[in-house]
Amino acid sequence: MRRITLFLLLFINISFCVFSDNTDDKIITGLSKNDIKIGEKILLSIKIPNLKNVKILWEDMTSSDNSVDIISKKDFYKGNILNFEIEFTFFNAGYYSDFHFTIPISQEEEMLYLV
Repeated sequence: MRRITLFLLLFINISFCVFSDNTDDKIITGLSKNDIKIGEKILLSIKIPNLKNVKILWEDMTSSDNSVDIISKKDFYKGNILNFEIEFTFFNAGYYSDFHFTIPISQEEEMLYLV
């Protein structure tokens, strides 16, 4: 019975990979650390495919917590992927469960907000 279950799970997984839409239109995010010490640097990286001709409005970027200290922020293209990197830290101790940035993006007279 255990072999049948394992075989079915493997078959479903292979079927999903073969018949899924293999486009790379997903936004990929990464965070360098989850547990930090006070003042330790954290790097947030975001990759957005197929987003061309945009202007990042860094001066209007906001965060959900005012105690964040933003060290650096940059955006660049690598191929057809728009990359964001935000390096930040906190100087207040605590548990940040729903922390996020809101980054305004201007694209051909339309505003997008990346949260």
